[in-house]
Amino acid sequence: MMDTEQSFLAWEAASRDTIDVKRIYIDIAGEDLIAGILLSQILFWFLPDHDGKHKSCLESDVNGKYWLVKKREAWWYECRISPKQFDRAS
Repeated sequence: MMDTEQSFLAWEAASRDTIDVKRIYIDIAGEDLIAGILLSQILFWFLPDHDGKHKSCLESDVNGKYWLVKKREAWWYECRISPKQFDRAS
């Protein structure tokens, strides 16, 4: 195996630059891949972390309900959904 190939395989194994999307989220979103990815990420932020705590993008209101606080443009950096795709999928 060549050095560049080994380097790539090592990088690929160590990379955490992924988006995990369950097929059921795409099904729930009407078989729309973009909407399914968005749903997956929204659920990621609303589900508690491994310590059972809420994640940092959530803010609670006076009634104790949590809201996801993200700009439309922020979805691009997180999961490559453009503002136009966000508007269509949400």
